[in-house]
Amino acid sequence: MEFFAFEWVSNPQIWISLLTLTALEIVLGIDNLVFLTIITNRLPIHQREAGRKIGMCAATARPRHGARRLAVAQPPAGRR
Repeated sequence: MEFFAFEWVSNPQIWISLLTLTALEIVLGIDNLVFLTIITNRLPIHQREAGRKIGMCAATARPRHGARRLAVAQPPAGRR
């Protein structure tokens, strides 16, 4: 029941942890965008837009490495 007493609001360690996690989420989101850009540039021009949309949906649905798993599951056409 101490949680509902809001004593945690005045704890600076809680706020530092929250800011750290927020910064990490931003960095990982940018990392996903860079990775999707690199991967979709390997696609034929007419498939790039769809590849970006699918990649962003996968990254949103599964934030941690969702797009990377999709990219690994489908090897490039020249390497099959």
